[in-house]
Amino acid sequence: MVVSRHEVSKMASLEGSRLHARSKEMRRVARFGMVGLVATVVHWLVTVSVTELLQLNPLVANTVGWGIAVAVSFAGHWSVTFGDHGGPLIRSGLRFLGVSALGFVANSILFGALLSINPSLYAFWLSLTLALVAVMTYLLSNLWAFRSD
Repeated sequence: MVVSRHEVSKMASLEGSRLHARSKEMRRVARFGMVGLVATVVHWLVTVSVTELLQLNPLVANTVGWGIAVAVSFAGHWSVTFGDHGGPLIRSGLRFLGVSALGFVANSILFGALLSINPSLYAFWLSLTLALVAVMTYLLSNLWAFRSD
């Protein structure tokens, strides 16, 4: 089978496009990780601080931590992670709030269950819970919240 130069050029161009798309997605995942790490650290620090300083139940303090972290997270994801998304601010913000609320519900259920095993490990349980929920948040943010449709 003989392949023309034109066909080879088209195949190379197609492969280059695929590599570019994969590279772009990997950069997005890295940016999501950086923004998410900052928001997660904020969530963890606020929750632990409120638990220790105000002697609140860790589950209640988790609500305060989430409230502050969601603002940090949206600002970072809007401008850094999904800056090329093209979706309107209000729609993306409401969708992200929905994704974050769903993540918070999942976080609270899992965190509450783990606290019932051993409440003195609350800081560790919170770390574990936040890491697991981050995966769900990325998928929903990427596939829905910041989509331009």
